[in-house]
Amino acid sequence: MPRGPVTTRHGSRLEFTCPLDFEQILWPLLSGVKGAVTPTGAGADKTWAFLPSTSTPPALDYYTIEYVERSPDDNAEMEFGYAWVSELEITATSDGLAEMRVVAMGRASADSTMTGALAVPVLNYAANLRWAGYIDPAWASLGSTQISAQLYGFRWTYRNNVHPGFYLDNRSSLDFTQPEFARPEVEIEMDIVHDPDSAAFVQTEEALKIANTARFIQFKLTGATLGAGTYSLILNTSAYHAEDSLTDRGGDREGNLSARAHFLSAYDVTSGNQMGVTVVNALTAFPA
Repeated sequence: MPRGPVTTRHGSRLEFTCPLDFEQILWPLLSGVKGAVTPTGAGADKTWAFLPSTSTPPALDYYTIEYVERSPDDNAEMEFGYAWVSELEITATSDGLAEMRVVAMGRASADSTMTGALAVPVLNYAANLRWAGYIDPAWASLGSTQISAQLYGFRWTYRNNVHPGFYLDNRSSLDFTQPEFARPEVEIEMDIVHDPDSAAFVQTEEALKIANTARFIQFKLTGATLGAGTYSLILNTSAYHAEDSLTDRGGDREGNLSARAHFLSAYDVTSGNQMGVTVVNALTAFPA
């Protein structure tokens, strides 16, 4: 005989992509990388440093997310609480603005009424061509050796591997009891012009891949002047070449040969770090 469906779990997952700015990036960092971060700096420019522990789970900041499901004749105002960011991806090319893809998870969504009287935030952007890439032999020297005239795109993805923990706890809401933590990771893909007559990136990195040598990678985006500094975003990663790194080569990039380098993050024994992010903006708190 026909049977109606039985609901066994509730939860929410929200994914979106938007242009990368120096202000909204704080939300996925606070709720996905490291919570309870406050900025430093006595002037107009404030430095937010996200350097998560590699030995203990991150103490994330959890938020309530409000959203609208909209059609031509209906607006459904919804929200879910206990939300964190499980994945943050930043993509840059040689044109336009960088993009930020965010995956957020949380408890069950419910009908809601949007919070009123919210001020529209002022956002600051920088063109993709203001990125610079660096690759160095140690965490202490990050940002020293620039990849010049060869890097024309990258994808930096942080996965914190926080997942909802469902237990037999007699929760009438059928949602998770608490988040559970596993080891986070960063994945990097770089699109490189293969030019042996200049910096020889491909030849150098291929030899280091074969030798299984750790690499320390930095991507830095510089924006407008702010106080004594500039708006900026710095992505630091300790990593090794993945098995398929530099095997995708021979493509055409406006008449030049191209190759793709692929890296996976790893704990660095010397510095005790795996990844870190630094943001410089004018915000003294988040939400502003």
